[in-house]
Amino acid sequence: MGIIKRSSATSLAGWLALAAALLCAISVTAYAMTRGGAAKPPKRSLASALHRAATAKPVTGLTAQFRVDQHLLAGTSTSLSSNPLLAGATGHVWIGGGHARLVLDSQLGSTSIAFDGRKVTLYDRKHHVAYVLPVKHHEHPGGATERNAPSLAAISHALARAAQFAVISGAIPSNVAGREAYSVHVSPRQNGGLFGEFDLAWDAVHGVPLRFAIFPRGSSTAAISISVTHIRYGSVPASALSATPPTGTRIVRVHMPGRHDRAAQKPHVTTAVGQAAASNAVGFTVAAPETLAGLPQHHVRAIGVGSHRVALVTYGRGLGTVFLLEQRKTGAHTPLASLPSVTVNGIRAHGLDTTLGSVIQWSRGGVTYTIAGSQSAERILSAAKSLT
Repeated sequence: MGIIKRSSATSLAGWLALAAALLCAISVTAYAMTRGGAAKPPKRSLASALHRAATAKPVTGLTAQFRVDQHLLAGTSTSLSSNPLLAGATGHVWIGGGHARLVLDSQLGSTSIAFDGRKVTLYDRKHHVAYVLPVKHHEHPGGATERNAPSLAAISHALARAAQFAVISGAIPSNVAGREAYSVHVSPRQNGGLFGEFDLAWDAVHGVPLRFAIFPRGSSTAAISISVTHIRYGSVPASALSATPPTGTRIVRVHMPGRHDRAAQKPHVTTAVGQAAASNAVGFTVAAPETLAGLPQHHVRAIGVGSHRVALVTYGRGLGTVFLLEQRKTGAHTPLASLPSVTVNGIRAHGLDTTLGSVIQWSRGGVTYTIAGSQSAERILSAAKSLT
């Protein structure tokens, strides 16, 4: 009888020991998972997380790989969809010693952009051409870089003001590209058009941006996103930062417009406010209905670009604003002329529908009309029909 009792006690002790060992193993595994590649930073207020990013010690250099994804033109086939960024791409970036180089690879080939402190060089490998733009270099006394990071109070105040127009999440502890990061989600409070949410993530330690994405309203698929997939901090080899195009490359020198040219090309709003004044400024009767695309008229103005005058009528406010531009028709083709053709009440037009907005352009009676906004294609087309 005593032997049976001792055996039962020994068996129970064995099972308890085994259970304790399993619990320890589970605990260790769980701890390892939280402290491994999926590690996340501690919880902080958004203001605190942003302040730490703004005041983070500058890195000596970094090497990163990134990916560009787009669903702007999902389901459409246009010449615009072959653009490297709009078609999606992958790339590498190297930064160090005041120099930077970016290489973008897409279905169209490889394009690199480099900055050596004195000039920016864009090299198109497919066409063997390099565009070189001189950049003025400004040095701070003693070679130091001036950094005026905003205070925690200033950041908190700015967030409070922004919260009047947008819903802003807190700093969400995350892990991006194997790095502890903070993420924030921002969405418009009203009249956001087709814009649903803006997402941003940055390295919790170094403050380096790691991801940016824009989501259409009601969708969990980003219209466009740029995400770092791998990043390494530290010195960067000089060869990785080299911007010298291969021998035989055609070099095109590009120069920034002078002060006079910039003043002539800079759009400016004239004093012609209101339908009558705007019509007088552009030389034709401006169409400015009280409502368009279901939105109330907000402003009617004449905009000047040098000697050229364009009437601008806006409807609604916020990101969902609809813009109506009216200008005298010229013989030259506009950039929108390469967009797909559509018909507006029997008139040939050109338009494009994306997940974030639509645009349509047509000409009638010697005037070219353009309607654009973060609204559905049906709504923009209906607005165009109401004007023809």
